[in-house]
Amino acid sequence: MTNDIKNLKETAEYINKNHVKTLIYLYERWQDEKEYENFNDYVEYFRKKVNSTIKGTKRPFGFLVKCKNGILKISIKIQGKDLQITYSSMNWQFYQYITIKII
Repeated sequence: MTNDIKNLKETAEYINKNHVKTLIYLYERWQDEKEYENFNDYVEYFRKKVNSTIKGTKRPFGFLVKCKNGILKISIKIQGKDLQITYSSMNWQFYQYITIKII
């Protein structure tokens, strides 16, 4: 991502288009390795992809990203047999989620 900080919707669309595989990889790896690996390494890895990342969260797994008009919260969880990625603002002015079928 460029150093230009985008608004909530643009940031969510950018991450969803360019980094959804990274999110899934990090989520799945954390589920397997959380007893052995440092979570801050996951945050730093994602920050290299999206440089406006300000924090990571373990529960729910995800990241907080600074945007022009607020903080975008990205969270990932298993919903039934699917993986759900939710993008929302801290004050709920923006909310969007995608569901990925697990094969």
